[in-house]
Amino acid sequence: MDLVAKQPQVDDAFGRVLARCWDASAAPWSAVEVIERDDGLIAANDASRYFSEPARWSALDRVSRHAHGSRPSPRWASGGSNLVTARQP
Repeated sequence: MDLVAKQPQVDDAFGRVLARCWDASAAPWSAVEVIERDDGLIAANDASRYFSEPARWSALDRVSRHAHGSRPSPRWASGGSNLVTARQP
């Protein structure tokens, strides 16, 4: 079986969470992201964090933003909380 990474579809679960949060003007806890990992961990997070201002981001997210460039965009569009290595000037 060939495993190929696919782009999210408009009607995927994560997209629905983001759309619901966006429709609620990103009000805190207006939409909840539920994550279930292979190791059995289940966590619920406030989806409004994906639309928060950079000042409210974690240190890792701010480093990730600088690694991807400094143009304004929602966290999920600029790499979110993906772990990246930033080169220091």
